[in-house]
Amino acid sequence: MSVLVSEAELVSKMQEAESVYQEVVEASQERSSRLEETLFVSENFQQAMMDVMQTVRAVQDNLVSQDSPGTDLATVQEQLRELQVEFLWRFDLAVTELGVSTKLLCVEPG
Repeated sequence: MSVLVSEAELVSKMQEAESVYQEVVEASQERSSRLEETLFVSENFQQAMMDVMQTVRAVQDNLVSQDSPGTDLATVQEQLRELQVEFLWRFDLAVTELGVSTKLLCVEPG
């Protein structure tokens, strides 16, 4: 049993296959682009988290290396202020970097 296909049907099927192929190529390129963007943002996020951990370790080291707490209230309060200022400054910087990275994840592309 032989099946005869007209030339017009063959051309139509070839055009349809070419159209589907182009859609697949475009979808693959878009997916690749999104994956690359996500990788970039996740690497920034990871770096920001490492910076936060480094900040926490630095503050911890600072606490360990400090002189023993003062025995009078004024000295203790001054030591606390110094630590709070340093910690807040480092923490704010790390959180800001982390927030920028996270915000990039939430923004609609294009």
